[in-house]
Amino acid sequence: MIESIAHRMGIQLDMIGETALRSKIRVIIPSKCGIFAQSSVVSKLNKGVPKEDILMGICRGLVGNYFTMLAKGMKLQPPYIFQGATAKNQALVKCFEEELQDRVIVPENPEFMGALGVALIAREENRGDTGFKGFDTVSHEFSTRTFYGKGCTNECEITAIFENGIRIGQVGNRCERCVSERK
Repeated sequence: MIESIAHRMGIQLDMIGETALRSKIRVIIPSKCGIFAQSSVVSKLNKGVPKEDILMGICRGLVGNYFTMLAKGMKLQPPYIFQGATAKNQALVKCFEEELQDRVIVPENPEFMGALGVALIAREENRGDTGFKGFDTVSHEFSTRTFYGKGCTNECEITAIFENGIRIGQVGNRCERCVSERK
């Protein structure tokens, strides 16, 4: 939602936090519904409300929504760690700190924390052989071709996937009769 609204205002994604931190007036933006939020933003822009105040209002609304919906009934205790790509938005960090009345820790490269966690879990569980084809596949040519199955009345829309011209799989069939078509 915040990305869409910033785009509408002509503000680049990596500038949202920096712009919002220049806010001087507290603006209330409804945040439970993206449509209502965007409508409110348009209204505020038409009234001449500065973009930085609107963006900070959105950030506060999103953080408030988090505590109302996702953290409802939870007893949160420090240390507070904010991870994921949105943690790079310093205005969101500030809003969390205001709400928690405490410091929020943002790890270096927060956008990779989920991937690193999954990689560590996979390494710990080490289930032997996997379907990993190796890093050299980045140089392979992948393509797709879509067709409609004729094996049933559904006429399944099937997308075949090719690696270096060789069919490696397909998606989209809804029945067993169309599975083996056009191999």
